[in-house]
Amino acid sequence: MRTRMMQIPIKQVLIEEDSFWGRRQTLVRETVIPFQWQALNDEIPGAEPSRTVENFRIAAGSRGSRACSRAAYRRRACGSRLVLV
Repeated sequence: MRTRMMQIPIKQVLIEEDSFWGRRQTLVRETVIPFQWQALNDEIPGAEPSRTVENFRIAAGSRGSRACSRAAYRRRACGSRLVLV
């Protein structure tokens, strides 16, 4: 016998905090995302800087780069790091 599934609106879905998925959502929300935010902003002590956010700011033109040309799609050495501009 085949059971027919019904669609329900996503707003009616509730994941309980102490369930398998609830614990994973809490872990991601409280630990993983804040850690990744710190890593992207080079705020992790002892970790090599990624300069990810800095590179996006340079690419957006909100922050200048004295050592690099602004030629599009060019990869150049800027001091001790590589920056995509």
